[in-house]
Amino acid sequence: VMPALHSASIATSLLTSVGGATVIGPMLTGIAYPIQIAPLGAAVSDIVTFAALAAFQAGQMAEVKSA
Repeated sequence: VMPALHSASIATSLLTSVGGATVIGPMLTGIAYPIQIAPLGAAVSDIVTFAALAAFQAGQMAEVKSA
């Protein structure tokens, strides 16, 4: 959680360039169903990652509802 958009952007850039991290986000929490937000300039690999995350989360929701 960051206090402002500019600090979140700086932290994301640092994690990506220095740490070699893969950024998945932004993520929304506290809603009934999981969603992913793909920015307009998202690369194909980003969209594939979002799709994989959505499939995983859908599977988890199906397990919870069937239990």
